[in-house]
Amino acid sequence: EMTKQERQQFSGRTRAYLQARNNILLTWWQDCTCPVSLRAVLDAVDDSALAVTRDAFYFLQESGYINFGVLPEMAEPEAASAEGAAAPAAPEAAAAAEPEEDERAIVFKLYELLRAADMETTSEKAIRKDLQKHFKTDISDKKQLVKEHVNYFIEHLEQKATLEPKGYEGQ
Repeated sequence: EMTKQERQQFSGRTRAYLQARNNILLTWWQDCTCPVSLRAVLDAVDDSALAVTRDAFYFLQESGYINFGVLPEMAEPEAASAEGAAAPAAPEAAAAAEPEEDERAIVFKLYELLRAADMETTSEKAIRKDLQKHFKTDISDKKQLVKEHVNYFIEHLEQKATLEPKGYEGQ
């Protein structure tokens, strides 16, 4: 059975979503002490199911159905070197990867909001406010990014239910 939010978001691809959702949940329930990664989930599906599986993963994670209460383990630097393991990545390397992930998360949440929005009455400003509320941070520096994706979404409105974010097709 699907929730109202699932029915709205995955309208037109219900069967594919249910299969992806159930596979992701099964993976999570097999070991709830470890986070489920998007890469692991996508590696386990056919190419034809990549888009809906990716969307299902983000939906389940943002809705709190998977990866809740789990923090990645942090290796102690002394313990890692004593065991001959590779040293943890430099903080600069981790910080460099974060903006791309932050932008990706914003873009995918943006498309989720756009799919659920009434495009006759919703403004770009309202969408930006919803994004800020969701991420609990100022996204004024992402105004141009949001504008580009909103325009792309509007240009392809007839594909609303299945449109993949510009620049992230097939990911």
